[in-house]
Amino acid sequence: PNAGVRSLLPLSDGGWLAGGAFNQADRAAAPHIARWDGSRWLPLSEGLGAVRGLVAMPGGGVVVGGDFVTVHGVAAPHIARWDGAQWWSLGGGVNGSVLAVAALPNGDVLAGGEFTEAGGVAARRVARWDGTTWSSLGQGLNLPVSRLFAVPDGRVVAVMSPTVGTGVNLLSVWNGSAWTGALPAPQGNVDCVAILPDGRFALGGLFVRGPNPDYLGCFAILNGSTWSYY
Repeated sequence: PNAGVRSLLPLSDGGWLAGGAFNQADRAAAPHIARWDGSRWLPLSEGLGAVRGLVAMPGGGVVVGGDFVTVHGVAAPHIARWDGAQWWSLGGGVNGSVLAVAALPNGDVLAGGEFTEAGGVAARRVARWDGTTWSSLGQGLNLPVSRLFAVPDGRVVAVMSPTVGTGVNLLSVWNGSAWTGALPAPQGNVDCVAILPDGRFALGGLFVRGPNPDYLGCFAILNGSTWSYY
């Protein structure tokens, strides 16, 4: 691709799906999404607007979130599903950019971003698609969600950014019934989340830490309310 890749997804056939800011792959037109078949990049359908997130569905297909409002002639505001042959809207989509997507173990899709409604339902910055309808997760969140992670114990971790793209992050966790209060998170790019055997959160990415802004850490563990870097 000729510009940044925002999301990369392994496919069941051994290939890869990439989404981002690019409009070409292997010098061929591939507007914002392309597939690697093991030897070359190929466009996926006719492409779409800027892609921010990709997630595979347990039953097959891929959900794509981003800045687009239509996909291949289908009205799909900011989120759509590719079934391998054509694009589908997810219940009318959402009313603002989708910056992150995730899948729950039961197949439901989570979307996070800058929106306040999903499918016409109030849903502040995060929403859940059950295959038929959109719903809010509790009262939602007050800040744009730049990353979403579904962890094996059923919780959902949202990384929020007061100003998207600045690297300033806050962390909130959905426990199944409510969101925790926003906790300062490592500053920079948060790329993955894991739960340690003792229940602590671990984050991976590229972080600025300490008084020297040039010092970078790539791994952080939450101890109480303090992040320890490794």
